[in-house]
Amino acid sequence: MATISSRRLGFVILAAVLLTSLFTWRLQASGLMAAMFDSSSSPISPIITPTPTATPTPVPIPTETPVPPPIVISIAPDHGSDAAPTHVTIRGAYFQAGAAVTIGALPLTDVHWVNHTEIAGDVPAGLAPGAYTIHVCNPDAQCGQLADAFTVTGEAPILTAIAPAGGRNDAANEVAVFGYNLRPGITISVGNTALDGVTWISDGEARGSVPLGLPGGVYDVSARNPGVPGAGVLPRSYTVLDPTADDFFVAEADLWTDPATLRQGGFATTAVLLGANIHRQGGDTARTAQVSFFLGDPAAGGVLLGTATTVPMPPVIGAVEPVFISWNPGALVGAAAIYVQVDPAGLIPETNEANNLARRDLIILPPARDVTPPVIVTFSVNEGSQSTTDPAVRLALRATDDLSGVYSMYLAERVFNATANMWLVVQQTGWIPFQGAYEFTLTGPGGARYIEAWVADGAGNVTPLPGRARINYLPASDTVLQGQVRLFRFAVAAGERLAATLTTLNAEGDADLYVWGPYHPDGRDLWMSQQAGTTEDAVSFVATEAGEYDIEVRGWNPRSEYRLAVAVGGTAAEAQSTAAGASAASKPTPSRPADASAAAPAARGGIPVAPVAPPAKIHLPLVMQNYQSPPPRPTYRIHLPMVFRDYTAAPAPSYKIRLPIVMR
Repeated sequence: MATISSRRLGFVILAAVLLTSLFTWRLQASGLMAAMFDSSSSPISPIITPTPTATPTPVPIPTETPVPPPIVISIAPDHGSDAAPTHVTIRGAYFQAGAAVTIGALPLTDVHWVNHTEIAGDVPAGLAPGAYTIHVCNPDAQCGQLADAFTVTGEAPILTAIAPAGGRNDAANEVAVFGYNLRPGITISVGNTALDGVTWISDGEARGSVPLGLPGGVYDVSARNPGVPGAGVLPRSYTVLDPTADDFFVAEADLWTDPATLRQGGFATTAVLLGANIHRQGGDTARTAQVSFFLGDPAAGGVLLGTATTVPMPPVIGAVEPVFISWNPGALVGAAAIYVQVDPAGLIPETNEANNLARRDLIILPPARDVTPPVIVTFSVNEGSQSTTDPAVRLALRATDDLSGVYSMYLAERVFNATANMWLVVQQTGWIPFQGAYEFTLTGPGGARYIEAWVADGAGNVTPLPGRARINYLPASDTVLQGQVRLFRFAVAAGERLAATLTTLNAEGDADLYVWGPYHPDGRDLWMSQQAGTTEDAVSFVATEAGEYDIEVRGWNPRSEYRLAVAVGGTAAEAQSTAAGASAASKPTPSRPADASAAAPAARGGIPVAPVAPPAKIHLPLVMQNYQSPPPRPTYRIHLPMVFRDYTAAPAPSYKIRLPIVMR
């Protein structure tokens, strides 16, 4: 009995020791032990229960910040074949994980949310050729879209534009046709009349000449690939003008804003200038035109934003006048379809009323910390040279930005089209990474070139006006058709000599040389040489007035190959001749220069939204110098008193130990 009680006591003691050890280990593991026995810890403050009041304290109601809808800015690539899936990247803002993307009504496959500004996916095969709207819908059911953002191509070409969109019928008109899936050997027609000298430039561009003599009117433009059924058609897209006809018009590229980059929430104190460049061809007297701006299609209930009136625009010469209104976009975000309509009341008799309406989809970007555009410091072509015989030129561009840094640039090349009386864009790069030195290749025939450069920073802010540089392209040989004009423009100082020599290279050709002095409202001085056939034409004189001198090569015969040489410099004493050159009795003297206004291209115009730099990730190494590990956490022992209640101790047993005695 005594033995059993002793064993029970031993078990109790062992259990207490084990429980104490386990409790101590738990406290050490949870970190509570140090807090309980840390003398530096603040004493526990007593809990004070406030006295109830007669009026209960109101419970605060949390305010939720509204989540903006997604904004779709761009898709790349912007076209793909109907025969196979096309992997695309969609960029914008406010994209949420799990967002759904559709093209038209069909969902994209393998959609992958990258971040709040980028989504990738595949446009499925089998869609009918044509332009489609891209929709992005977040899980909260808010959606954004980009109209006509992706074009599905088939075997036949798809046409998107012709430039210029019209011209007089007293001279052949060189045009560029743009689109998708244009193939070598393509044929292009205006109405039922095929273009002359069609040249395939790329998958997206072909060029040719509209023959002279077409009756005035509005025509469809069509194109066919060799050996492929079907044609691409641009309905009512080209206007043939009689020289005395009158036409006011506007195009998508003529719509602009100031600032160039629009942002959500950025119009609280300053409204946006919403403007357009209005063109006039033909006519016989100066007249004004009313211009209306709409949010949405005016034929489908668009909202009138405002109306402006042009200054009196002169006839014939291809005048361009900017008009603008003040506009506050308010809470608009994402795409805003802006329409501009010339002569909305139809008060002006015109050859073509269809080109009085233009649309541009503006993109209102999300707020940003950086809202200041970069500044273009300098921009030049070939170190400021006035001419080149090599189409490969060197651009030098310097720009600064204080916050986001200069990120991208957009370049455009313009040449004068005398038949349309316009400075046309014949080449543009789209937005490309910024490069201070850039190799650029001029395209098309000889003539004066204006190269324009826009710059954007990493936040997508765009310079309000482009940098602009001019250079004259004088190829070793060029071609001018009957009635056509090639325009060259040189800056000449007073007292400098200008010498120009024109050589007609083909036996059946005949090109003539004209030099117009600086612009004056009452007229411009003219020097000319109108030799017959292949006889060399030359003009040389000393300028008595500083300014811009326009040199024109005009085609007299159906097709003339020529070479032009121009030299500017020297003094009056070095001038070989001040004669005006020779004139053929059978050739009339032009009454005005091809570019009667002697103006540069319009200062403002519409360009696509600039890309935004992707979020940067910076990985920094963790360097620990003179690092000392913290002292080991102390251990604590809790001695708990053991209390035995109603316990009767048994008498301790006695033991006898018998040890053997060993004697050595």
